[in-house]
Amino acid sequence: MGARPLAVVGAVLVGCAGPDPRIERVAIVAPQLAGHVRVDLMVVNRSRGHGQVQIEIRLQRTSDPRSLAVDRTLELDGHQQLELTVDIPAPDGDYVAQARAFYPD
Repeated sequence: MGARPLAVVGAVLVGCAGPDPRIERVAIVAPQLAGHVRVDLMVVNRSRGHGQVQIEIRLQRTSDPRSLAVDRTLELDGHQQLELTVDIPAPDGDYVAQARAFYPD
């Protein structure tokens, strides 16, 4: 196979790579609903690929090992930056929020 066909195959594979989602910021902010914890996230696609990504958010209580988790699915365009706010039902308490984003295979 010559250099030209390999270049075309490489370009096609790069174009089909899909998004490369990252969580740039995760913070607990003032809740708008009683009995909920509000989490604010900044999700960034570091590639030009488009696709559906999965966001996993975990709230860890600071006073004990119990945690709460929620999942969200969203579409990202190439190099898109998206702010996401999620209200999570939770008992009163102090929490630490963590999040991860991934492009399912």
